[in-house]
Amino acid sequence: MLFAAAGALCLFGAVLPTLLVNVPMNEALGQVDLPLEPAEARRLWGDYSPRWQAWNLLRCVAMGGAVLLAGLAIAATARRSVAAVAG
Repeated sequence: MLFAAAGALCLFGAVLPTLLVNVPMNEALGQVDLPLEPAEARRLWGDYSPRWQAWNLLRCVAMGGAVLLAGLAIAATARRSVAAVAG
């Protein structure tokens, strides 16, 4: 059950936001013609960066949670295996 939760958290909290939000944002930013005037560059970055960072933070937290759940699952599996052998 913990492995499934880790996988779901990874999928819905990191993989899908990456594919559906961060990558399209990166591609749109990559289409901007350079060089920009400094004021225009500041405006563009000011519009882009906070949203990208919020989604990136979500992905980082989700992956941290997924790693934690996977570690707990490994520990639980190891405890059951040791208990079965010692049985």
